[in-house]
Amino acid sequence: MTVMTYQPPELLHPQPAAGPSPLEGTALLDGPGPDAVLVSCTDGYAHLHGRTPQQLTGQTMPGVPDGPTVTRTLPDGRTVTLDVTRSALTLGGRVLTLENVRAVSLRPGRPAPDRDAPTGLGDRRAFEQDLEEELARAARHRYPVTVLTADLDGLKRVNDEHGHARGDDLLGTFARELRGQFRASDRLYRLGGDEFAAILAHADTTNVAQILMRVTAAMTHTRHATGLPGADVSAGYATFPGDSGSPGDLIRLANERMYGQKRAHRGVRPGQDCVTGQLDHTVQTVAQRTVRMTFALLAQATDPSAQDWAALLEAAVLTVPDAAAGQFWVRGPAGPGLDAFQLRAVTGLPDTDLGLTRTPDDTLALYGASAHDWQHGRPNIHARTDTDGAASPSTMDVPVVAEREVLAHLHLQGTPGRTFGPAATHAALEFAQQLAALLAGCARTQRETRRRQELETLAALNVALGRARTPAAVETVLTEQAASLLAAQTATYLKYDPVTDSLVPTVTVGRARTGQSALPRGVGVPWDAAERACILRSDDTHRDHPAPQHGRPGAALATLHAPLVSSSGQLLGVLAVGREASPFSDLDVTLAQAMTGAAATSLERSVEAVAVHQARTGALHAVGLALEARDFESPGHTARVVALAERFAESLALDADQKEALREGAYLHDIGKLSLPDEVLLKPGALTPQERVIMQTHARIGYDLSRSLPTLPEASLLIRHHHEWWNGSGYPDGLAGQHIPYLARVFTLVDVYDALTSDLPYKRAWTPREAAHGLRSLSGTQFDPTLLKAFLSLLKL
Repeated sequence: MTVMTYQPPELLHPQPAAGPSPLEGTALLDGPGPDAVLVSCTDGYAHLHGRTPQQLTGQTMPGVPDGPTVTRTLPDGRTVTLDVTRSALTLGGRVLTLENVRAVSLRPGRPAPDRDAPTGLGDRRAFEQDLEEELARAARHRYPVTVLTADLDGLKRVNDEHGHARGDDLLGTFARELRGQFRASDRLYRLGGDEFAAILAHADTTNVAQILMRVTAAMTHTRHATGLPGADVSAGYATFPGDSGSPGDLIRLANERMYGQKRAHRGVRPGQDCVTGQLDHTVQTVAQRTVRMTFALLAQATDPSAQDWAALLEAAVLTVPDAAAGQFWVRGPAGPGLDAFQLRAVTGLPDTDLGLTRTPDDTLALYGASAHDWQHGRPNIHARTDTDGAASPSTMDVPVVAEREVLAHLHLQGTPGRTFGPAATHAALEFAQQLAALLAGCARTQRETRRRQELETLAALNVALGRARTPAAVETVLTEQAASLLAAQTATYLKYDPVTDSLVPTVTVGRARTGQSALPRGVGVPWDAAERACILRSDDTHRDHPAPQHGRPGAALATLHAPLVSSSGQLLGVLAVGREASPFSDLDVTLAQAMTGAAATSLERSVEAVAVHQARTGALHAVGLALEARDFESPGHTARVVALAERFAESLALDADQKEALREGAYLHDIGKLSLPDEVLLKPGALTPQERVIMQTHARIGYDLSRSLPTLPEASLLIRHHHEWWNGSGYPDGLAGQHIPYLARVFTLVDVYDALTSDLPYKRAWTPREAAHGLRSLSGTQFDPTLLKAFLSLLKL
């Protein structure tokens, strides 16, 4: 493969030469190797794939097998042998692939197969011949092929109850949705009646979970589009060469697995003999592997949906030997200061109780063993007997535990006449461990969502304070935004009244426990915070001095009290917030300090223009402080780079708009880091290549976030490009020289100099002269030589 540096922009949109042949063409793919996404292509290239360029754009294309040529069957049935060449292009650190194909031979082929009228898919004859040819190619070039078979469950009922027109509508809609779920290279067929099939080149057992989820997604969309909730689908698969090398054997094995799922839909477990009830070992092994892959896929997504929970419970019943039915309870908040287990999924049992909640104590009672076993996730098996002495189905209750906390509860009911044994216990434990990892992943997703919400709230505070025209309006904005940002059930602003020398409640958000009144000097926690001039927090106000009380009577309340002080040191008031769910963290304290600082500035200023400006400053500084609280930045980094950037702007004689944009960009330059996962952002050692890629996304994310804030456009460009290098080797866009925005080139000097001269966990602070020497060594490489000279002149270095 030839590697070249991307230059001509016209290569992004390959254009055919005059009079192009339909048997040659060019495509641009996003990424190297197999399964790359097609960006654009010529008509000839699309013709060789039986599609139009519009249909191929955005589709995942299969990798070209090793070797100089590849054979394809054209839509008209002819067989063409293509010479394929690929070249790699680099664009801003992104690897693209340019693929050229040219016909070297063309042979007449069988006539194009008839198309199925309701679906437009190939027929059984096309499927059998295409499969034979694909397996022959796969054997020569040594790549895997997966055969998928699927049945529409309920088609006969739809035909009988709604007519054949509705049945054809169901078939056509499912075919269309199925086509939308698969790659452009995947070939789909209707074999007749309710039977469908697909041939998936370059797909093996590692893709099985994803393939089956695509089929399920197609049916979900079909039910929604047709309004036929009773329709369902059963699917099976077999893989070459792992399962077999014979087309007939692959089809038979795929059908066996598909019929197993069909029996499950009818109340008989997949892989279970209808007479003996024994579970086929091969099917069970495949099911367990599929479950593991399903967990891995779901852990990358957002919170599981109701359909996800149902699929996981069905997988549990499939995986655990002798399980026939079950319920799945997930722990979560049930109100302020409360949590409960909610029934999220049911299979094999009546679902009338879906959504029902149980307290942790009631769920422990249902578990039926000790609290110690419960917290250690040990399955508990119950062998039951009816009043007449007959044996009832046994049950197994499995706590899902992470770090000694029970996150969910799995209740399984056994097959009548059989008892859960050691194999079932082992399978249930493995399932619970994977489920715990999934729930932990969901918790991480929720934390990342919370961080973004915090940022949005800070931005809203900035805007709202800018619009506030009176002290009362500022107090209301501060109190409401504090309750939202800190997830508090209540928040109160107590204004200092110098006449009575007391703190008077003026704004309250949430519900109060008792009537609120003025607090004379020295009475209550708010005065403790005011006289100490610092934020005070407590886990339980029942142990504190008198203070405004909020929330449910008798409930423990974590509180935070933050004084507002003017620039001259005069007390303006105290913000008091409380919540029942959890204590306030160090990050909460930092955010409260930022909010009260911004609000104090707005309260102090009487001139509207100055008040708006100071409120914006406070909110921007809040973001900087929040970043410092999460990152390894040295304390005061934000304030230092803002101050130095303002000095540099003066020395460069920037105009007022440029100065303001530079100042805003300095405050927000690393705003994108609020969206990075802790395991990357807070890692004390060197980052892996994959982690470095994740870290570098903060520039682009920060740019996107800043565009939703009331900042100048030049500030957003600074945020995106302050990690670009003069020689073009920076990120995120690989800009070079004068193409890097001017203010980004200015600020990168300020940012790097402060990092070099600050103590960080992984390095000592350099002296100014050492830092100057380091900057000079990168002149013309990382830094603009002209600006570097001006910067060092400013610092007299």
